[in-house]
Amino acid sequence: MIRFRDLPIRTKLMCIITVTTVAGLLIVGAGAALQDARNTRLARYRNLNMLTELMGASCAPALAFGDVEDAERLLAGLSAAPQLEDAYLYDSRGRPFAAYFRSAAPGEAPRPPKEGSLARSVKGSLIMFRPVMLDGERVGTIFLRASLEDLQRRIVAHVGWMLALMTAAAAFAFLLATRLQRLISDPISALAGTARRVTDEQDYAVRATRVTGDETGRLVDAFNAMLARVEEREAALTVARELADAASQAKSQFLANMSHELRTPLNGVMGMTSLLEQTALDAEQREYVVSVDASARCLLEIIDAILEYVRIESGQLPRAATECDLAQVVRTAAGQQAAPCRARGLRLVVDYSGEAPRRVVADADRITQILNSLLNNAVKFTPAGSVTLAVRARPVDARHACFRFTVTDTGIGIPADKLAMVFDRFNQADNSLSRAYGGAGLGLAISHQLVAWLGGAMGADSEPGRGSTFWFELTLELAVDVPHGPDTGDRNGNAAHPSANTSSSCLALSSAASTSR
Repeated sequence: MIRFRDLPIRTKLMCIITVTTVAGLLIVGAGAALQDARNTRLARYRNLNMLTELMGASCAPALAFGDVEDAERLLAGLSAAPQLEDAYLYDSRGRPFAAYFRSAAPGEAPRPPKEGSLARSVKGSLIMFRPVMLDGERVGTIFLRASLEDLQRRIVAHVGWMLALMTAAAAFAFLLATRLQRLISDPISALAGTARRVTDEQDYAVRATRVTGDETGRLVDAFNAMLARVEEREAALTVARELADAASQAKSQFLANMSHELRTPLNGVMGMTSLLEQTALDAEQREYVVSVDASARCLLEIIDAILEYVRIESGQLPRAATECDLAQVVRTAAGQQAAPCRARGLRLVVDYSGEAPRRVVADADRITQILNSLLNNAVKFTPAGSVTLAVRARPVDARHACFRFTVTDTGIGIPADKLAMVFDRFNQADNSLSRAYGGAGLGLAISHQLVAWLGGAMGADSEPGRGSTFWFELTLELAVDVPHGPDTGDRNGNAAHPSANTSSSCLALSSAASTSR
């Protein structure tokens, strides 16, 4: 149901003018009707009082001498008054002496008061008792009853005329309001149309036209002034955006050029250290060469990360979605961390749900890159315990499923106030960690952007001293023939049993039901 305040202003103005006019006429008409009824009733009372007094004076001798015939003749003269219904003449003891009836069926004679006069309305009639006096002595009582039906008909007719007048006035007010409301509604409607056009077209050069000098005109002036300020700010923002885009393009180009320029001598350094390792070196010299090679490779990883970030930021990252075995992709990413886990004495567990589809259409290289980044961070910041890679899936529709990849470690954890910034570029939860564990703070930022680029979402949960959990979700298209569950064997079909481990590490590829926690 539409409320009055939600109606168009045109309709509101017409309703207000019409209702105000009708309400004013109703009040005036009702007041006039009440005043007319009061004046008519008062006039009837005065006439009846005068008639009662005259008839009492005329019938006084008949009452004194007991002449009933003369009294009835006098009362019969009341037939000339059409409003009188009946009349009674009582003797001094209150007994009926003579009577007059306009109707053929007279009613019961009312009982007169013992003394004094009495006037009141009873059942649509006005009755009056008045003592009959002769030479200062009361000789009887006269009673007259006057009908008020004509008064009621007068009131009804007055109400009818008032309703007719109100209807005509309401129609006239409605027609007048239809024209007058345009003085207010048209400028406001024009202003609303201009605002709608500005919103739809985003054209802040449009201006509303002022047609009046009242508050509506001042509202149009204020709206135009606001548009002018918005236009100025929009122009400034456009210039600033162009400058920022140019600066970002220049920055990306600079980083790309510098990264390529740095890769060339760095590859030379790595090549020379590789050749140098093949020569006859003593133990100290070989240690130096190994240290140089490790530093060069670390620097190369940072340069590659910067190049990857530049490609993502500039939107130049190519898409390569093909049909692949997701379980094999997960196993490959985990397998690349087997050696670091073994070196640190960590247990690596892969938990691929038996309900999760394997054959999907996805960018396997990017998923591997994201998993490698998360697993590398988990291994790097876990001094003891385990690292678990879990994969779960839930159906979205007949051709798609949402996969949730979770990497959980038992490492040092991240404080709650630092957790929100772990996906920022060149940032770590604690800047001292970059010195203790290495890294440029780009791995998680790149992974976060890659997940968003693939249409997914990434998050993290952590508790200091108990470990961290990093997860991301991707909605992937299912292949036509979709097997479920992980491939727990190697490429030749040989099973990889969860118990096949060493004293320092374990690479377990199993379903959710048999995964060691």
